[in-house]
Amino acid sequence: MTQTKSQATASDDGEHRVKIPIETLCEELRRHETSEKLETEISKAVSAAEAALFGTDSIDYSDASVKSTTEALLLAFISLRESNTHGQQLIEDVDEQFGTKLDQGRTYRVLHKLLESGRLERCELVQTKAYSLDDTKIVRADIEAAVRQHFAFGWVFQAALELGVFE
Repeated sequence: MTQTKSQATASDDGEHRVKIPIETLCEELRRHETSEKLETEISKAVSAAEAALFGTDSIDYSDASVKSTTEALLLAFISLRESNTHGQQLIEDVDEQFGTKLDQGRTYRVLHKLLESGRLERCELVQTKAYSLDDTKIVRADIEAAVRQHFAFGWVFQAALELGVFE
């Protein structure tokens, strides 16, 4: 992501104004135009996983399950997007895909933790801050670890269903 190069100036009336190059504004508009396409890609990924695993059965995601994987989900959604990776959009993505409304405070604490750990970098935009992957090798390893953990949980749950005593 490119940094917004802006220049603060004082106007004749004493108010501070920020000059932002037109190229920066156009770049941000182009990123917003691809937003719908990217949201469709996220939806396709979630729908394909649900269909492959469970056919036509719909999945009701528990808030606790979704919230327990906030860090990995934010990293995954940021990796799937080229734009609109600001906190509010990520909160909306999680809500749209899993029906869970993440708390803003918690979401931003997680994003700051990921920034401090070198997994993300932040770009100051005109009205918000966008996040992008910084150390992609670490982020990939984190997501791979989350996949392994969730598959392991799934196998244990499946074994319990097949072998457990439920009488």
